[in-house]
Amino acid sequence: MLLMRIYPPLAKDSLDELVPAMVKALEMPRPQEASRNAKCGAIYEFMVICQTKTLSFLTHLLKDSPDALSSYEASIANALIYLLEVCPSAMVNIRREILTSMKHFLSTKYCNSLATHLIKFFDSPTLLGIDPEKKGAVPSLWAGVAGERNSKDDI
Repeated sequence: MLLMRIYPPLAKDSLDELVPAMVKALEMPRPQEASRNAKCGAIYEFMVICQTKTLSFLTHLLKDSPDALSSYEASIANALIYLLEVCPSAMVNIRREILTSMKHFLSTKYCNSLATHLIKFFDSPTLLGIDPEKKGAVPSLWAGVAGERNSKDDI
């Protein structure tokens, strides 16, 4: 993000190629059984981490260049929800980063593309990532994200 702010003309040219590649990387499927396999578990978690970092970059980019991502709003919204579904609940920091990306996404003009997905996940352990040992960490962040969205609707 820093390089994009320092060199805006170069960033504009790069975004035309970079954004479609990043969205395509977000849409890559992850087999669910890989997360349970001890041999593939680390690779699966690394894939989730990489996609989360990509998603985080794209949601930060939405603040600076919202028009560059207008054709990808549905893909980004789907990736947010899908990553919450597949991210192991033990990966609290990654789940927190996904929820932070959701918070950034909800603060943009594209927030309505995510609204249809939120209803099905409000009470879901998949969304909250409830883990007996880390019970309050992610749900408290989710409560803040949901509260921010509700207060924005009231305005």
